[in-house]
Amino acid sequence: MRRALTAVLVLPLLVLLVACAPAAHSGGHPTIHHTGASSSTAPQTSPTATPTPTSTPTPTSPPAINPADYLVAGTPHHPDANGEWFGEYAFYTDATKSVWCQFVIFSGDNPGANCSIVPAARSQVTYPLPPGSSAGCVSSEWDGYTLGLGASVDDLIPKDAGWDQCYVHGVGVVTNPAKTKVLPDGATLAVSPFSCTVHASVATCSESVAGLAPASFSLGLHTASFHSN
Repeated sequence: MRRALTAVLVLPLLVLLVACAPAAHSGGHPTIHHTGASSSTAPQTSPTATPTPTSTPTPTSPPAINPADYLVAGTPHHPDANGEWFGEYAFYTDATKSVWCQFVIFSGDNPGANCSIVPAARSQVTYPLPPGSSAGCVSSEWDGYTLGLGASVDDLIPKDAGWDQCYVHGVGVVTNPAKTKVLPDGATLAVSPFSCTVHASVATCSESVAGLAPASFSLGLHTASFHSN
């Protein structure tokens, strides 16, 4: 009887001691559960932005020009009753129509080309007029607003390329203004032996004749120059 009572008294004491014992730790460190992603709380580095490549513009080709579209008078290579023909080709260098150019091709005479500042735009000219020029050709054959190639050689200063006749003598008179078109920027009108290319409203024209060095000129409101062979 005494042994049974002792066992009954000891059992509650053991239960009490177990309940008060501290929890055991495995290895002394908290357990980390890996889920495939880092659980680190260190600041994340933002991904480096990849610069967007800059596209290079595709160079545009100069517009193709059909000389027939710039014919303002005549019937080239179609003789009249006298067996002669001529053709006049003309254009403006931009939409302001301040600079006008022409080629005149004859069947039985020397061809000619020239560019002129139209009378309404001559007050805008900033290039220096050539020595000896006179308005209205009062004292000279040229007024400084027309450059020419080839034709009317006696009127070119010097020969083959240079300042051409005054407006009052016929040069610079726009033939068939309604038919005269603007030559696009970068385009070239070529009718043998002449060609003209327009860049930034300036016409640069040249003459190519077999056996001769080419003559040329450039004319715009702010530039006038020429090279003679």
